Amino acid sequence: MLFWPRLIISIFQYMQFGYAFAISFVFIYFKEFKAQDYPVSPSYLILLLILSYLVVLYFMSIMIPRFTLCTSLGQLVNKAR
Repeated sequence: MLFWPRLIISIFQYMQFGYAFAISFVFIYFKEFKAQDYPVSPSYLILLLILSYLVVLYFMSIMIPRFTLCTSLGQLVNKAR
């Protein structure tokens, strides 16, 4: 049995949760961040989170088809030989 499917799906789910949590945190406290004198603007933080999320989505779009191809080819191997 392959252990990769559960591991890869778990990693992607935790990454999605982390990005959703970070972006929602910034959106909820946007006014407080803007009111105080932080060295980084909350707009730049949102932009950075969105850009890094797009990079993760790009790598997922490359990795998932390759992973699916490898697992489906691995299932075609005759284990009896």
